[in-house]
Amino acid sequence: MAARKRASATATTTAAVDMKPTETEHKSGESTSLDPPIAPSKLGVIAKLCLFFSIPYFYLLFFH
Repeated sequence: MAARKRASATATTTAAVDMKPTETEHKSGESTSLDPPIAPSKLGVIAKLCLFFSIPYFYLLFFH
């Protein structure tokens, strides 16, 4: 495969000047920059699963 060449400096500066973000694009960019809320821990679910999977282990360990 052939290597790609970089664009010339004049082409990139004119493209940057021509493309200015509008107000609607700027507002939509602000809403995406906010982080989504972090979900609370599910300690109850983790404890139930731990208990559910440890019962057969403890049965075999102590009574069999």
